[in-house]
Amino acid sequence: MKTAALAIAMVLSILDSPAAAQGSSDAIKMDDLLEQGLQVIAEGQLLEMNEWNCYSLRVISDGSSRSCSHKVIYGWFKRLKGETDEFVCLSFRAWTCFRSEVRN
Repeated sequence: MKTAALAIAMVLSILDSPAAAQGSSDAIKMDDLLEQGLQVIAEGQLLEMNEWNCYSLRVISDGSSRSCSHKVIYGWFKRLKGETDEFVCLSFRAWTCFRSEVRN
């Protein structure tokens, strides 16, 4: 359980980094990294939730009501390791990989 929580925390820290947000030049497709001989050292399921369709509705008898729907998307991550580099790859981004600052 600790390993899964740690892996998710590392993935989220990469997603929040400025390089990932700006579409860093470090972004590489997972297939390219696998062809270079990097090995999958961890993988797991991720959850992405997007809020959408928020609206307010005034109901005369009840006052006002606010309602939002949520769309939940499940995906996967894979952590790849080579001799000197490590990457985290995300299915949400069409299996795009981002260089990891944290080494295992």
